[in-house]
Amino acid sequence: MAALTGKEIRSTYKDLLTVSGTTLGEGLESSVKRVFDGEGVGSPLWLGSNTLEFQGNVVMGSALSTGNYDFTLYGDYNSSPVKNPWVKWDASAGDLILNDVALSIKSSGTITTPSVELFNSAFESGAAQSAIGLNSDGEMTFKVDINTKKNVKFTDDSGATVELKPATGILEKGTDKGKIKLGDTSVTLQKGSSTLLEVKDDGSLALAPQGTAPDANTSSDGDIYVDDDGNLNIFQT
Repeated sequence: MAALTGKEIRSTYKDLLTVSGTTLGEGLESSVKRVFDGEGVGSPLWLGSNTLEFQGNVVMGSALSTGNYDFTLYGDYNSSPVKNPWVKWDASAGDLILNDVALSIKSSGTITTPSVELFNSAFESGAAQSAIGLNSDGEMTFKVDINTKKNVKFTDDSGATVELKPATGILEKGTDKGKIKLGDTSVTLQKGSSTLLEVKDDGSLALAPQGTAPDANTSSDGDIYVDDDGNLNIFQT
């Protein structure tokens, strides 16, 4: 029972909290003072007239608690007199919001922010360099080499894609469209699975046979092609 009504001081003084320091009777001042119990046992809480400090673990709720405990830290920025929170933990939604409009981390996995700069691990030594930048217009800039164990795909607003596949050494625009294959001894131009041109490291160049002359609607004078007999021809209308 928390009430001290009817209790004797000699039996309850240990339960009283005090901030008395080396000088008695000062009470709270601008500089923080540690909070003790009536027996002089120190707590991790320090109080000042306008400052609150914790020098220990801070826990909201408990592992056995079923309630939702929000945490909000306000700072003097943005509109007045209503201030937006610098830090807010929305326990019901599971969202963490930093500086309100600066960074929002949602429980859905969505992270929103006007812009991002990611720094390398040399930051602690003062030699940090920005590695990745994400601008407010959605443009991402890589300022260092990109290393990945998976494919890299570029897609525009229309859905057209260009994909780089390191495992096979292929840069392709769709599986049935144009692609470049980087082999160990040659470079090949393909359309789908059909080879159109192969350049080998021995200096030779191979054109795939086209059978008849190319379509006049898609070819121009001077185009070179190989017929089924292996003859090299120059297209002329």
